[in-house]
Amino acid sequence: MHGRQLAVLALIAVLAFTGCADVEKLRTKNSRLKDRLKQVTSEKKNTQEKFNQAQDTIESLRSQLSEAQSAKEKLNQLLEKKQQKKDKLQEQRQELEKLVKNLSGVGVRSGKQGNYIVLEDKILFELGKAQLSEGAKDTLDSILDYLKKKPEQEIRIDGHTDGVPIKKTNWEDNYHLAAMRAHAVFDYLASKGIDPKRMHVAGFGPNEPRVDPPQPTAPVKKNRRVEILLMPEEKEIESLLNQFD
Repeated sequence: MHGRQLAVLALIAVLAFTGCADVEKLRTKNSRLKDRLKQVTSEKKNTQEKFNQAQDTIESLRSQLSEAQSAKEKLNQLLEKKQQKKDKLQEQRQELEKLVKNLSGVGVRSGKQGNYIVLEDKILFELGKAQLSEGAKDTLDSILDYLKKKPEQEIRIDGHTDGVPIKKTNWEDNYHLAAMRAHAVFDYLASKGIDPKRMHVAGFGPNEPRVDPPQPTAPVKKNRRVEILLMPEEKEIESLLNQFD
C-alpha cells in the first residue's frame, strides 16, 4: 500500500506540473494575442485615417473638376459670343461697303471698337472750315436711311486733322477744328431725324493719323477726315470676363 500511495502522489505531482506548464503557455499565448490585437487595431485605425484622407482628396478633386467644367462652359460661352460679335461686325461691314460703293471720297474700315464710315474732309468742308458743303449733305443723305433703320445703334462722330498748325482761321487749334467738324455732321444728322441721344461727338485732332506723317506738322490729306463709328449694340466682350471673378 505504501508503494501505491507513493505512485499516486508521483502521478499527481506530474499532472500538477504539466498543468502549470500548460497554464503558463496559455498565458504567454494570450499575451501575444493581446499584443497582436493591439497591433491590428492600430493598423486598422491608421488604415481608416488614410481612407478618410483619400475620401477628402477625392471630394476635393471632384470639387475642382466641377469648377473646371463650369469655367470651361463659361469660356465656351465667351468664345461663342465673341464669334457671334465678329460675325455680326463682318456682316455689318459688308452692308456698309455695299452702301458706300458708289460714293466718292467715302470708305469703310474696321477697328477695335467697331466699323467706321470714313468721309474725306474734302467732300465735307472747304480747307480750314467746319461748315458742311452742299455736296457733303448729299453724301450724308446717302447713309441716313441705313442709320435710321438701326435706331438701337449708337453712333460716335470723330473729327480728325493732320498736324499742320492753325494760322489763318479763328480755330484755337486742330482739336478745336476737328471737334467742330464732327459737331457739324452731328447737327446735320440730327436735323434729318437721327436721335441726338444716340450720337456722340469726339475731336481727335492729329492724334490718330491713318498715315504716319514724316514729321508732326507735315500735311497729310488722308489724315483729314470725319469718321462715323457704328458702336456695337452689345457691351464689349471683355466685360464677360467678370463672370470669372
